[in-house]
Amino acid sequence: MKFFKQICGIQVPVLDDENFSMRILSILPRLVKAVTDTQENLLLFGTPAFIDRDKFAWFRDEEFSRQTLAGLNPYSIQRVTDWPMKSKLDPKIYGLPETLITTELVERGIRGIMTVNEALKSKRLFVLDYHDLLLPYVNKV
Repeated sequence: MKFFKQICGIQVPVLDDENFSMRILSILPRLVKAVTDTQENLLLFGTPAFIDRDKFAWFRDEEFSRQTLAGLNPYSIQRVTDWPMKSKLDPKIYGLPETLITTELVERGIRGIMTVNEALKSKRLFVLDYHDLLLPYVNKV
């Protein structure tokens, strides 16, 4: 017994009442039109005030930090305690644990305010590191 049949390229449930399928098909064009007509107004939001002031504010570290702290998972920000950073995942499965984030890259980001060692000692070096969290899912996507 078939539970669906194809009418005009659309899978429609088969019921004892043949008129039901025809009624669904007669409503479908109006339903599609109603959805597409409202699509223009469906997800329109005002521009955030900080973007009105500066179109590239979202690109700066300060705004990224603000949004991360105010976001869904502020606990994902962690203080760096060991340098160089290493993955805690099994190296047999996920490869070398060493990071590609070098001292030079971090010190360029710090912009000469302090060295990586000074930042570690003063507990002022933090990272938003999704590597260990997301790497196990990369091949599943």
